[in-house]
Amino acid sequence: MQSRLEDILRNKERELKLYQRFLELKRVCEEEIFPSSKLPLKKHVEDLKTLIENILPEPRDKTEEMFSGEIFTLLGIIYLHDIDKLREYRWKPESLILKNIFNYNRDLIKNNGLRIPEIAMEVISYFSFSNKLRMLPIQLEITEDNKKAIIRNTRVIGHIFNFAHLIYDIFFSDIKFSQLRRFNESKVFLKKDDVNISIESREGIISIGYTVKFPYEMHVLNNAKALIEDMFYEFKENVNGKYGLNYKEILWNIKNDFNYERDLFEIPRFSPYNEYEGPPVERWEKASLILDKLFNSGNAIVIGEESTGKTTVLKSFVMPQLFLLSKNVFYCDIWERPVSELRNIICKKYSQFSQTGLDIISICRRLLEDEPCYFIIDNCERYINIGKQEQEKFERFIKFCMERDGVFLIVSGDKSNFFEWFKPFEGFNLSSVCEVKPIKGAMVKEAFDEEKILWNVEATYKPIELAMIKARLNPESVLHDLLKDIKDEYDFRSLMAVLVDKNEKILKRFTIEDLYFWTCIPKKRITGYLNLLKDKDIVLQRETPEKIFYHLSGRYLIDPIYNVLKLHEFDERKRLKNRLNNSVANKTFLDKEDIEVLHRWKNTMIFSKEESGVILASLIFYSEDYSDFLEKASKEGGGIDIQPILRLLYFDDAKRRIESVKVLVKIKDKDMINPLLEHLKKEEVQEIKDLLIQGICITKKKRAMLAIVNTLKEIGDKELLLKAIDFFYYLLGVNARSLLTEIKENEHDPQVLKKIEQILSMG
Repeated sequence: MQSRLEDILRNKERELKLYQRFLELKRVCEEEIFPSSKLPLKKHVEDLKTLIENILPEPRDKTEEMFSGEIFTLLGIIYLHDIDKLREYRWKPESLILKNIFNYNRDLIKNNGLRIPEIAMEVISYFSFSNKLRMLPIQLEITEDNKKAIIRNTRVIGHIFNFAHLIYDIFFSDIKFSQLRRFNESKVFLKKDDVNISIESREGIISIGYTVKFPYEMHVLNNAKALIEDMFYEFKENVNGKYGLNYKEILWNIKNDFNYERDLFEIPRFSPYNEYEGPPVERWEKASLILDKLFNSGNAIVIGEESTGKTTVLKSFVMPQLFLLSKNVFYCDIWERPVSELRNIICKKYSQFSQTGLDIISICRRLLEDEPCYFIIDNCERYINIGKQEQEKFERFIKFCMERDGVFLIVSGDKSNFFEWFKPFEGFNLSSVCEVKPIKGAMVKEAFDEEKILWNVEATYKPIELAMIKARLNPESVLHDLLKDIKDEYDFRSLMAVLVDKNEKILKRFTIEDLYFWTCIPKKRITGYLNLLKDKDIVLQRETPEKIFYHLSGRYLIDPIYNVLKLHEFDERKRLKNRLNNSVANKTFLDKEDIEVLHRWKNTMIFSKEESGVILASLIFYSEDYSDFLEKASKEGGGIDIQPILRLLYFDDAKRRIESVKVLVKIKDKDMINPLLEHLKKEEVQEIKDLLIQGICITKKKRAMLAIVNTLKEIGDKELLLKAIDFFYYLLGVNARSLLTEIKENEHDPQVLKKIEQILSMG
């Protein structure tokens, strides 16, 4: 179906055959050029052409008609103004038209089937690279072979085109294809389904109706209104009196409907005490600032001191609005494996990806085929505590997000250690930083002015402080009431001392197994306590496909819980656990003071395999009795890491070496065989050599015993070899025959052969 502009151009066909030339241009664009791009260029061109035709009134007489050269140029601008986006299209014969756009090449255009007059192409080229009109000549003539077409005012054409494109950018463009926007300053995205635009071109009235669904949309619409009004003023100043144009005003009819629903499973309650269903003070302005930065830069960085309400702003004011823009909105806390956690969150929402085996980047590519993706990554201060390998995975994912159109990132973390966790986001523009500060007293007074509550307008308040003040309570009194039945139970306090770390600014999460190791409390009892804490909103439960984790619902609870439950009594245990972790990581022994603490707490804790190894090695190092702890570790069944104990073999103190081998013999770990064989070559103390052979043989592995024989032959210790052969027979009895026979076949020493013959004859 032909448009009105095309009909007029056809009716004005003269010697230059501009209508035929336009049809050639249209055919090449729609059949060859546009299909080469992933952008919806054909629809974009059609929508823009329709909008421009609505702006232009039906001419009353010939003085209001556009000339053929003007119509051809305007249509050429409409079809080719996004030519700089078409780098995928290989223009014939061997060059991109972009390389020649300002140096018109008649043959190049002709070879591509385009007979665009040179002057028209210069105007079209200008609009492909600029939306400014000052440098454009006002009147031009298209001439070829003594044939002429006039462009009376290129700037009028430019103002019509620019104004129409701005309206298109704001109300009809798709965030997925933001590169089709002409004006960078118009980074506002409004939903075309909610707009109603009526253009009465003859009366000069433009009516714009819009129903706003959420607060940020109102903020965006106000910005859009300012942009459109500014350009409309310039537009009417330059076009009125031309082509029958006589525009007067824009009438706005803006309604709001803020009755959107929060997803109660996505949006948490904001007081652990169930005092309020929502935050005590609305923070839509802060959310609008964050979203402005997000859409201007493609990312936003939210920082603030702890418990200032960063998560509340994101979950309560930012996310509900993003959900109205796209279904691909994903919130994720950073924990030990952030990329896996984020993939799990996506798969939970889109179950079809669960069993595909696709990595998160491949999944994102699939999602982007339909809609943009928004990732809100919270608690980034925890990034510094995750392993190097997981950090590298996370950095690769962030790099992908930054390089991919249609992916928007909001990251949030503590201000105090910002430069420690900022590394993955170094490509972000620092102008996208937005700080969430405590709420000013003046804002609180405005929100609660009708209530008889005293606010200090000069002070600032954290969200939890507001909730408590409004309820005329304080956190400690609320906790006393909530936990009155169990707050004095030792097991409960012991459990809470694990969840609450007064010296850490970063929350940690635990499985029931972790809590059992920390406290020795039966798992069933731990589960009962956790269920109670969940009901009180003091603890949150988070599930992954592999595990279920528990953590405090907020850092603001740390000090009140610590004080109410008198958790200082468990500080010593936490220090011991931290020292053990450091010793495992740094391959060191515990200090003497730590050993004393260990004796006090060992019966109320269970230790991991690695911790047990460090503890046993430390006890041997300080010549302490280790028998009770060895028995405890063996009963608990977690295993014992032999590496710390093996390190004692390199000490000069023979007593330490003796005790370490004795412990290794009792552990019976097959991984000790090679290190003990290696040490056997260097050991000089006979007692230790005997113990080493016992330790290696205790596994009753034939290959290990043959390795002992080879090692003793290598170091030339015949006496110990003869003793070892006796020990083999003692350990294996009649089952030693095949082993001794194999040793005999490879032995040449008469004394050793005689020993073997004696033993074999006994069988």
